[in-house]
Amino acid sequence: MRRLRRMSAISTLSPAELTVDPGSRAVTTLRVRNTGSIVDRFDVDVVGPTAGWVTVDPASLSLFPGAEGAVVLTFAPPRASQPRAGVHPFGVRVRPAANPAGSAVEEGRVTVTPFPDVAAEIVPQTSRGSRAGRHEVLVDNRGNAPVDVAVSATDPDRRLTLGVQPPSAIVAPEARAAFRVSVAVDDPFPFGPNRSRPFTVSVEPGRQAPIQLRATLNQRALLPSWIPPVAGVGVVALVLGAGAFLGKLGPFAPEATATPPPSRAVASPTPEPSAPASAEPSSAPPSASAEASPGVTPPPVPTAPLARIQFLDFELEDTGNRREGISRNRMNPRFTFTTDGPGDVTFLLNRVSGDDGNGLRLCLGPADRDPTCEVLTSPGPLTVPNDATGSVTWEASVRPPNDNVAPFADVTFEFHALRPVLTWADNAEFFGDPVNPAPGYYGFAALVSSREAKLLGVNLVFAEQVAGFSWSVRDAAQPAQSLTPVDPVFEWALPVFPMTPPGIYEFRFVGTFTFTGGPIDYTATFSW
Repeated sequence: MRRLRRMSAISTLSPAELTVDPGSRAVTTLRVRNTGSIVDRFDVDVVGPTAGWVTVDPASLSLFPGAEGAVVLTFAPPRASQPRAGVHPFGVRVRPAANPAGSAVEEGRVTVTPFPDVAAEIVPQTSRGSRAGRHEVLVDNRGNAPVDVAVSATDPDRRLTLGVQPPSAIVAPEARAAFRVSVAVDDPFPFGPNRSRPFTVSVEPGRQAPIQLRATLNQRALLPSWIPPVAGVGVVALVLGAGAFLGKLGPFAPEATATPPPSRAVASPTPEPSAPASAEPSSAPPSASAEASPGVTPPPVPTAPLARIQFLDFELEDTGNRREGISRNRMNPRFTFTTDGPGDVTFLLNRVSGDDGNGLRLCLGPADRDPTCEVLTSPGPLTVPNDATGSVTWEASVRPPNDNVAPFADVTFEFHALRPVLTWADNAEFFGDPVNPAPGYYGFAALVSSREAKLLGVNLVFAEQVAGFSWSVRDAAQPAQSLTPVDPVFEWALPVFPMTPPGIYEFRFVGTFTFTGGPIDYTATFSW
């Protein structure tokens, strides 16, 4: 209950806490009582992010002194990616016509529940090749909450070798993820008509029913179709030529010789027997047999489970930092983590905005070697093979390819580790809204996937004492919650948070402002 300033009226909102499903409705009532001595009109409207999907009926009340009126507020969020799932604060403003300056606001909160809406397609539907083909599965999240998407491929005849990279990813609302599907055959053939090799790709978007996609590899012969008839003509010509040679026919027939005139017979001496021809066998060296070409060695099987963590809504190359003369290596986040045993490591770009179409430069590699770098202008993975049997420390970085933009990005890391630990290091200028669940410009959200029961730990360390920040941690499938403020600290650790499989757990961090007001170095270490 709030008493309106400089006027004799009281307003109450009941209930002040609501929950509503997208595409549905939730209702609350504002009651206004005129305790003044004159007839007055009270105008009512809603302020805050919910104003676009709430109706007020009636929009104004005319009340006699001592009379009370009711206003019904109907919240009807659309079934779309906006508004996001979570808690949305709102205010109901009451303005008396007799004293507009004496308006007041009743505050409430409405929780929008999450709903899944994932669409997927495979391009191309038909690939062509004699040994292998490539496809891409594009997954769009049209829901209002992040979703953990797993992609797998099978063929009914079990004659294809199918691979998906990455095998899974966290897709944020209004974002698209790309999965590369490779297809290889086990029986290439030299000649003959094309063979159709169908297969199925299954897209499993969290709590939504799996999506089945069908595609085909149109397998071609190893050699062009014109070779058999040409080769056949050549064989016929060779056989005819050999027969003519052996039969002394055609061009191989002997030349005709003149018959000598008849003459008197002369007895010729009996010739001496000639020495028999040597019958030594030929010593032609045996032909060397061609060595069988070695097959492709399959990658070693991972011995540690797959770990996955995604970072959302962080800004690259803050312009304030550039004015401070800080090197670009400190402007952008840098990541460090350790793998246990073999298994590919993937650095996935999920989303980028505000990059002027130039994309982002992703770098990934073991700490003791030069990294592999690639500029990605659309969502996709940077994958580095890893066949090391022991522990390997990896480093990764992401930045714009030029200095003229400060885009926002979502990225995911996938690696094999027994006890995953990843450290984010950055230099940032904090200034956010600690009461808003959204991270704002100076903060980020981290989504951790858990397929087994684990404890999530987060440790923040600052180079100097920060004046304050706010945080929250939750199951991403549940409504968002208000952020919890933290007093000035140099270091802070998240209370142990249990994760129950299967699920995605979200940690949000929003800086309020720094102690000096300028950019500072900090690290955030995640373990699970």
